[in-house]
Amino acid sequence: MPLRPARGAGRQVDAVRGLCHARAVQTGVLQSHLHTREQNCPSLFAVLPMGQLRVTGADRQRSLESVVVGDLQVLGSGKAKLILITNDQGGILDDCYDCNGLT
Repeated sequence: MPLRPARGAGRQVDAVRGLCHARAVQTGVLQSHLHTREQNCPSLFAVLPMGQLRVTGADRQRSLESVVVGDLQVLGSGKAKLILITNDQGGILDDCYDCNGLT
């Protein structure tokens, strides 16, 4: 990954395999969404690892499926899948990656 200085109000943060620009544009989620739709242009949203949790046990995939949207039992070894963590009403609380056998 090339290392370039962050411009404007941006800053760089440590990511899994290098540095990643964060907050290059200081807007909220709604403003970013509206800009993308109104300007009919692509936007890039970084997915940064904020924390990791290792779930163990024979029935771990089925247990995780009770709180996320996604069929985790079909995820092959060494694969990853973006899933949504939901509340009891089905509202989205957060997104995360399920990494089966990845370190």
